[in-house]
Amino acid sequence: MLFTDGSYMDMTPPKFYAGWGYYSLGKKDGKIIEKTDHSYVKSYDHIKNLRQVNGEVSAANKALALASSLDFSKADIYCDLFELPIWDCGIYKPNSSVAKRLMKFMEKYRFKMNIIFHWCRSHKGIEYNERADAEAKLGFKKAPKEA
Repeated sequence: MLFTDGSYMDMTPPKFYAGWGYYSLGKKDGKIIEKTDHSYVKSYDHIKNLRQVNGEVSAANKALALASSLDFSKADIYCDLFELPIWDCGIYKPNSSVAKRLMKFMEKYRFKMNIIFHWCRSHKGIEYNERADAEAKLGFKKAPKEA
């Protein structure tokens, strides 16, 4: 199970970065494996809502990279950005550069594992979603101060 999230804050002067984070919980060879990670990504598309999406997409990519490195055959991604699952299943066409980036790395990971997106409500006390959110906030804090 991969819980992913993105984070950013409006700042003066503007900071065109997004934080990303994930919380991973899996089982390998009978052992429970818990992993977390976070960092930031530069957002070249300065539209506010795409900064958030950039963090969300980066978190999904990094979490899937972890699952792939552990040779998992299945990954359930829980995210609180509704667009990720609907882009993935083809309901909405991915028009932005960030959405297209999601679809590109999904092609790569689909050859290695069965991936299922699940939407979960944000900030509703869902334990692992809250952990991913905390990781994403830590990632944003690491971003450089200047734009």
